[in-house]
Amino acid sequence: EQSVDETELPQEESVRGDIGNVDGDPDQARAHKTGGGMVPLDPDLAESNGAGVVSDRFVLKWDLDGTNLLLAVETDLPDTAEVIVSVDRRYYEVGSDDAYSRDYFSEKGPIFKWRNSRQISIDDEAWKTDLMTHQSKMAAVSSDLAFEIDHIEDEIGVRAVVHVNQSDSRFGGHGNPNLSGAAVSRSGNWNIIEAEERILLPLAGTSPPKRSKNVAFNGLKKGESYRLVNETPLMAVHPDAASSLNLEQQMNALGKTLFMPAGKVIRVRSVDRGAGLNPWYEVEVVGKERVTGWINSTALMRSGVVLE
Repeated sequence: EQSVDETELPQEESVRGDIGNVDGDPDQARAHKTGGGMVPLDPDLAESNGAGVVSDRFVLKWDLDGTNLLLAVETDLPDTAEVIVSVDRRYYEVGSDDAYSRDYFSEKGPIFKWRNSRQISIDDEAWKTDLMTHQSKMAAVSSDLAFEIDHIEDEIGVRAVVHVNQSDSRFGGHGNPNLSGAAVSRSGNWNIIEAEERILLPLAGTSPPKRSKNVAFNGLKKGESYRLVNETPLMAVHPDAASSLNLEQQMNALGKTLFMPAGKVIRVRSVDRGAGLNPWYEVEVVGKERVTGWINSTALMRSGVVLE
């Protein structure tokens, strides 16, 4: 398992990866339970280096071929940009609501290596062995850190991050103060670019793996079913229909907007392409609720769907 400097990879507080694992060090072991902090960039120390770097696009492109993940990154970043790409699976410990993760793959390197699709093996047996080894190491450090597995997620996570210690001076030094564009987000005093996908691929031996394929946000077809990758807003009525209502009726209609959670399956009932490249989809949420509504294709640009 490759080690990655955790100060270069912002972590969600509720999900802590184990990149750079505990090896009998009690201080590191405690970090498994408590998470680690990062020292943010002092904006007064940021230096300006020319025009900087502008990026408006950073998208993960993936497909599954059996137990192999085919992965590429579509971006306008310069070839010198360095990224951390990781593939992991989350698990939960007995008595805890926090999610932890173990890697299938982790690599830090230049973005040009990801412009064309690369094949990553999803070896579940190796992943399970790694998790068991980690359990043993934690128990050996302290009985307080020993844990049992509650359950393991059916999805794998794919993440790519433009980290905060770029060697290319155009980024402006630590924290990327000279990085800007539509693809950039702010994390404390850092400018970062990141993309993440959750891909349904149950652990071998738990249930048959499914072959899923991501679909263009404006390419959904009438009569087909799709699984939402992330939370997606579902409007009660088409905006054109809402515009014909009085103000009170409009407020009532807009107030019925639902946010469908990741994993929900929708079936497309009709497609309205009156808006050109950004069609509206009339959908039915598959399940006992039988909810229907409208999803704008632009909402799927970030949330994403896979063919069910």
